[in-house]
Parts: sequence; structure tokens; C-alpha cells
Amino acid sequence: MNEIIQKIKNAQIIDISLTLEAIRVCNDFYQDPSTKREACDIAIYALDSIEKISPECIPIWTDLIESIGFYPYLNKYKDNLSKLSLTEAIRQMHFKSEKLNNIFLHDEQKYCLEKIYNNKNMIISAPTSFGKSLLIEEIIASNKFNNILIIQPTLALLDETRKKLTKYKDYTFVLKTNQENTDKNIFLLTAERVVERKNFPNIDLLIIDEFYKLSENRDDERSDILNIAFSQIYKNYRPQFLLLGPNIEKVSDGFCEKYDAEFFKTKYSLVVNEMDNTNLKQYKTKEEKENVLFNLLIDLKDEQTIIYCSSPQKAQELANKFTEFILQNHTDISINNSNTDIPLVSWICSNISSEWFMNDCLKLQIGVHDGSLPKHITSSIIKYFNDSTIKFLFCTSTIIEGVNTSAENIVFYDKTKGNNKKIDFFDYCNIKGRAGRLMQHLVGKVYNFNTVPEEEITDVNIPFFQQNPISDELLITIDEDEMKYPNTPQALAIKKIQPDVKEILKNNAVSVKGQQNILKIMEETRLKGFIWNGYPTYEQLGLVLGLAWDNFNSQSSFMTKSKLTTMVNKYCRGKSITMLIRETIAYKISRGYNRKRAVNSSIQEVFQTQKHWFEYKVPKWLKVMDSLQKFVANKLGIRSGDYSYIANKIENGFINENVAILFEYNLPSSLINKLQDFIPEDVKENDVINYIKQNRVIDKALLTDYEKELIKDNLLIY
Repeated sequence: MNEIIQKIKNAQIIDISLTLEAIRVCNDFYQDPSTKREACDIAIYALDSIEKISPECIPIWTDLIESIGFYPYLNKYKDNLSKLSLTEAIRQMHFKSEKLNNIFLHDEQKYCLEKIYNNKNMIISAPTSFGKSLLIEEIIASNKFNNILIIQPTLALLDETRKKLTKYKDYTFVLKTNQENTDKNIFLLTAERVVERKNFPNIDLLIIDEFYKLSENRDDERSDILNIAFSQIYKNYRPQFLLLGPNIEKVSDGFCEKYDAEFFKTKYSLVVNEMDNTNLKQYKTKEEKENVLFNLLIDLKDEQTIIYCSSPQKAQELANKFTEFILQNHTDISINNSNTDIPLVSWICSNISSEWFMNDCLKLQIGVHDGSLPKHITSSIIKYFNDSTIKFLFCTSTIIEGVNTSAENIVFYDKTKGNNKKIDFFDYCNIKGRAGRLMQHLVGKVYNFNTVPEEEITDVNIPFFQQNPISDELLITIDEDEMKYPNTPQALAIKKIQPDVKEILKNNAVSVKGQQNILKIMEETRLKGFIWNGYPTYEQLGLVLGLAWDNFNSQSSFMTKSKLTTMVNKYCRGKSITMLIRETIAYKISRGYNRKRAVNSSIQEVFQTQKHWFEYKVPKWLKVMDSLQKFVANKLGIRSGDYSYIANKIENGFINENVAILFEYNLPSSLINKLQDFIPEDVKENDVINYIKQNRVIDKALLTDYEKELIKDNLLIY
């Protein structure tokens, strides 16, 4: 097969002799399920070289492409291929989307959809380029389900899904924990928000994207919360479900039988990944390796390339160094690219800092995508990358699980992720799967700077089903008659907890032992220092957050308990991320940092604090601590405090509660502040966008080009 592919790539003309040889090999491979993917690769290489196929061979290749179910490509290349026979044309129309204009499904997408429409629970393991997001859109367009819950691991993925589905006006899109629903809804939520939400209607369909995150074997600290979300939704509503993920070999034994589900595994793909190991060697210094990378990127300057990096700090550092490399060594590129008009740059200058390295990067068509950046920035960068305004994208593990994009080239530059954990074969497959773009770049190149991890089988164990092992936080949510191992010390300890206490511990979905310890401390101190409302003093805030820090298993490479209290207190006082950035820069300069390092490190640090702590963890902790102090106060017969006001203010960025929904539509606080001056506080959050449209609010507010761009892209107001 490899010989045939090389012949196709190297041939000046794909003549009848090569065509017949290739077709024979392709047919032989396609008959065997274990080599079906390889047969598809031959067809993809032929399509990628379609201009080299001799005219008399076109009908033969057309028949092959039709026979292996590549109906999307039959439509895309209809001007290059021969006319289908009547039988073939009828078959092709069977694969035409009933609801999506000019969209054709491939063979295996059609199979999965028919199973779903026949009420079968499906677990689909398929490559990145299989088209799983198209499956979701096809289901929505069918209008078959009234209430659909889609759980995805990141807000970035949820945002992309929202953008694709917004046109389906029959549904209300529920994006927040406390947002009201209507008769027909699409709930787009993280697992954390699912667990926090208490008033779901009857869920007809549950979709979990990246379902491998159910497994504790992936070392994901959010495994418990996803298991809780799945088990509770299924227990309460018995919905049909669809689990989607890549490169999974099997799930827990007995799971499919109990839940009447079909596990569908395929390697079927309409894109080929091609490996380049030229740069796979030992480098004497970090600088030598960087220099090789930068020269490679210069060679690829006319194509789009994603560079995988181990951490946000590494991604930003490499992007910054590559910018300097271009400015110093390739003035022709810097002069040509510096004219690129990217409205985000002027917004950064006005709202963050004109000295931030990101400005120079963007001007040279270089972007960064990592989990620490504000959502509207990462979303805009992906938009610029997808429309080719940006050519180079330095990414972290967000490329694996946080964003749906792909490129002609992927550079596997770092071999670790997060806290120095090695990239395994599963992660590597997801990284390389971003090379090539369905319907655009049929063949994607993967440039390996590290040895490809050893191939291994990836099983997804589902803890709420297996229950061995299982955490206290998950076990406490399982009814006693559903416990598979009711007599273990762990299960017996859970059973001993008083029902009223158990209900609180279960609902809070954080460390059971940690909550029990906090309840004990609160009772022993008779809530001294815990009873307050509104804005807390520094001491009150430190007491509550400090106790949460000590008991809820916090891990952070850049945050400490005392620093967190200081940062939250400053944020509550100034109500501004920009102010916090300026204060942090000034502090670092006073500690001896040079200005450039102070600016870049301060912005990264504050953004990480905002994303990880202000937008979720601190509000969550405050709500948990609030529930615990109220329980103890009621038990002691004394007045309780109320932390809900400050928790909501921090979570919503000190924006009016009704317009905070606009954060979910990728609008920054600077823009929302401009809009909220023209939106009465009694306008309900589900009506805010219509109010903006009907009252022409965007004409009244003084918006920058970038803010207008965000309005157009996210609210569909032109």
C-alpha cells in the first residue's frame, strides 16, 4: 500500500496502469475491516492529486470513491469526477442531509445517525476528522428532540458548538446554571454547571463530547464531576444518550448491556496524516531546538501550522521568541505581514497593555491558544486562524480537547503536558489528528520533534458504573440500593453520614472529608468569623478561602493561599481585571523585574487567576462554604451569613446580573459595560439579545472595530 501511495504522489500522470494497480490494492484492503482505513488513504491521495489523473481513468476513480462512501468528496469534486450512474446517483442522494443545505454524509456517519434516530444509545469512538460535530448539528436540525443536553469539557468547545447551532431558532440556548429554560431547549454546559443546575426539564437526549474524560485512568481531576453529571441526568430523566470521543478501544465491561448502547469504533477518516521525522533528534541546547523550529516555520510560512507546546507559559514564550526571530532575521516577512489588519490588536492596547507581546505576534500572523487567555481572545484567534489571517498557532493541550480546528501542518514540539506529564499515545493521536482539514487539506503533515509514544490500548472505565475504585465524592451520590460493594469500609462510612448532612455534602460535589472537617471547625468555633453578608473584610475572606484551600485539595503552580486572598480582595475593591494587571506590573517592577518581563508575566498571571479562580473556583468555594455555614447556623439556632452576593459578583465580573449572559456569547466586560448602560435591569437575561437588536443598542454605544466584530460574530447582529 505504501508503494502505491508513493507512486501516486510521485507520478506526473496517474495513468491506466497505475490506476488499475491502485484500485486492486485498495479493493483488497477495503474488504478487511482491519485495513479499511488504509484503503481510504489510497483514495484520499488520489483525490489530493486529482489534476494528475488521466481523463480515461476518472470514471474508475469515481466508482471507487463512491463505493467506499466518500459522498462529501463526490459532491466537492463533482466538476473533476465523472457523472454518476443512475444507481450511484440514487445512492448518493441517500447520503444527502435532509436538513443541511448541500451537505453529504459519509458512509459511517449515515450508519450512526440511523441508529440514533432508531432510539439506540450510541458510544462512538472515531478520529478527529470523522465529523462528530456534524453529527450533532444533523441531530439538532432534525428537530426530533425537545430538550437536548450537550456536555463538553471546556467553555471554548461549548462556544464553538453554540456558534454552529445558533441558527436553529426553535430552541432556546441555555448556557448558564441559573438561566431560565423554555419548552424546547439546547443546554450547552460543562459538567460542573450540570451538577450545579437543579431545574432541568425532561431531557430527551444527552450528548457527552470527549467522553473519555469519564475515566479516572486519564488522570483528569474532573472525572468525578462528569460521572456525577452523567449518572444524575440518566437517573432522573432516562434520556437517550450519545457519547463521542477519539481513539477508544472499549468501555467498562457490561456498560453497553445495561444501558442498551452500541459501542461503535472506527478509524474511518476523510483526511490522511503524513509523518515527518526529519527533526527527530537529540538537541544539545534549548536554543538549538528552537532555532530548528523557527526555520521550519519559515519554510512553512505559506501554509497554516499548529505548534503543540506543553503549557501556557511555554506557548507564550515560544510565540514571543518566534516573533523576535522574524523581526531580526526575516525583515521581508515582517514588512509584508505587519500590514495585516487585526482589530483585536487595538482592543488589547486600550484594555490590557500596548506593551504585551501578543500585539507584535498578531501583527506577524502569529497566534497563541491556551487555557489561560480570556475566552473572547482565544475565540477570535481561532477565527483568525480558520480564515487564514493568522498562519502560526502556538497551542497547549487545548488543541487536544479545547478547540475544534485543524491545519495543513502540526508540529509535535513538546513531549509533556501540564505538570510535566508525558504525552501518551492517546494524546499524540489527538494532536496529530489536527493535521489536515476536512474538505480543504486532504493530506496533513505532522512534524515530530519527539519520539512517537508507544502504541497502547485506551480503555475508558466508567467509575459510577464499575464502582471499583470510586471516590467518596462520587459514591455519596449513588443510592444505597445501587451500590455494587455496599459492605466495604468506604461504603459503610458513607452510609453512616446523617441524611441531612449527606444531602449537603452530595450537592456541593467537592471533597466529602474536606466538607466534614469544615463542618466540625465551624461547630467548634460557633461560626466565629464566618457570619457576614455583602462584601467581606480581608480577614473574613481569608478565613473562608483559607479553610476551603486547606480542605478542597488545591493545586496550583503559581497561586498560594495568602496570595489568593489578596488577589480576590483587590478584585473586589477595584472590580477590574485591567486594574489588577496594572497593580501586578507595578509590584513586579518594584521587585526588580525589567519592564518587559513584568508586563508579560503579570498579564499571564492575572489571566490565569481570572480563568481558573475568579470565573469558577472562588465562586464555587464561596457557595459551598455558604451552604456549610448556613447548615451549622441552623443547627446552632443562630443567624447565618450569606455569601451569595459576593460569589455572584465575582463570577459575573461585577456586571449586572441580567446582562452577564453576554459573557457566554464571548463578549468582554469592557464591551458589556458599554451595552449595559442602555439595557434596563428588569430585562430578563433570555431577552437581552433581542432587546439589543430591537432597540439598536449597538448604534447607541460607542464601539470599537473589534467590539463590532464580536457583536457580528457572536450575536449575529450586523
